Amino acid sequence: MNDPRSILHANTFEPFVGHQGIGAQLEIILKDNVLILREKTQSQLILIASLGLLVIVPVWVLLYHSGEIHGGIVGKSILAGTALLIFPFLLKYLRRLLDGRRVEIRLQILDVCFIPRGQTVEQRLQFSQIKDVFIKETDYRDQGLIIKNYTVMAGDISGNQYALCTSDRKQDVALVYEKIIALLPKRSL
Repeated sequence: MNDPRSILHANTFEPFVGHQGIGAQLEIILKDNVLILREKTQSQLILIASLGLLVIVPVWVLLYHSGEIHGGIVGKSILAGTALLIFPFLLKYLRRLLDGRRVEIRLQILDVCFIPRGQTVEQRLQFSQIKDVFIKETDYRDQGLIIKNYTVMAGDISGNQYALCTSDRKQDVALVYEKIIALLPKRSL
């Protein structure tokens, strides 16, 4: 477990599920004694569609309306740059959707598992190692506006903190927090 990738989300505020900003909707599913925490498919599809349009429209304009661009090479460069800049983010969130990125709380073995794709566990946090669980409020800045975001954090006995999930929807985060607290043994908090 000393592989740096295995502690990718320890001591960072990059959430494993959800994203900073607006629109991340969380869902909790109890299936076969496993509590699954993930971002709603609808929420992910809206983000992917928005990013897809930011890639497709500039490329479409460049391919089919190139002669109508009044900015010349500069205008074309800006359109191409926009598409190239957004494309990696489109791939990132499309892959998250297809991979089924989630946090699983396995009740039989008392583990919290970070699963980026399929059944591959990137990191495991045992219930006995969890010192506390809390909600951290952060500010997300967008075009001069400050948007409150809420992150469910888990702290372990070594002092590491793990950002489990983030959303601007306080009620979603509060529900996740309450479910996790209800599952953890009282002695660990």
